[in-house]
Amino acid sequence: MQFLSNMKIRQKIIGLVAGVMILMMVAVGFGIFNFIVGGGEILEIARDVLPLTSHVSSASSKQLQESVATIRIFQSLLSNDQEGLNAAINRLDEVSEQVVEELDAAIAVSAKSLEEARSPVVLSEMEIFHEHLIMIKEYHQELQVKIHQALEMVQSGERGNLNALAEEIKADQDFLESDLEDS
Repeated sequence: MQFLSNMKIRQKIIGLVAGVMILMMVAVGFGIFNFIVGGGEILEIARDVLPLTSHVSSASSKQLQESVATIRIFQSLLSNDQEGLNAAINRLDEVSEQVVEELDAAIAVSAKSLEEARSPVVLSEMEIFHEHLIMIKEYHQELQVKIHQALEMVQSGERGNLNALAEEIKADQDFLESDLEDS
């Protein structure tokens, strides 16, 4: 304490300012360190999300093409255009395979992201996303089977079970939507 009482006021003020500046530099250092660590998480998320977004967007685009092919199937059925019907069925099958390929690619990227995740937050989110991709792929494949069943029923004139099949598809859709919204 004797040391402080012997100092002039000017020296005390300069010392106080220097001390505050040192504390401020330490705080800035911690902030920069946390920014770098947080920036690493952002880069990790970006590295994982961009390829996933590309595959999921492509799958969504292909699913729109499936919808168009399905509409063409029903147009051909209504107009008794067998050639158009066959072309629309082939297009539906082709685009459906492309959707499955895109979903498989997205599942592979998300699986790799799970293995490489360093942050618990990223790991948790990627696990949920990965599970959803697998579920969407399974429902997509089941829907394609049901569309072909409905088509066979219409072509054979066996339309009595169409309502039950439509209700089954609607129940699957409702379950998928509620499951995706809940998480």
